[in-house]
Amino acid sequence: MKRNKFKGNIAMKRIETFGLFLLAFIAVMLIPAVDAYAITAPALGTPAYDVYDLAVNKFLKGAIGFSVASGMIGYAGFKALQNDVFGAIGSGIGGGILLGAPSIVGSLGALI
Repeated sequence: MKRNKFKGNIAMKRIETFGLFLLAFIAVMLIPAVDAYAITAPALGTPAYDVYDLAVNKFLKGAIGFSVASGMIGYAGFKALQNDVFGAIGSGIGGGILLGAPSIVGSLGALI
């Protein structure tokens, strides 16, 4: 009777994989919790406020942000008609996030 030499290798790989998973789980559980801070809108008159005003108020909340987001959602529809599922999903999600970006910026901020 011929012995299967690969059966032992598969069992050993499973044990090694489980051991690595357990080690990673323990390492993650030992990491101390840290606080996350959100960046709020800069104060009026600071140099950073001009950049924030241009990026958020003029682009994201303005006609440029709406036009780009609408274009991305339209492109997602075009890609869906061509059966390019991943292109359609990526463009649709990106356009949706861009449409909701002003509320995302206002509620979450940038976490550090």
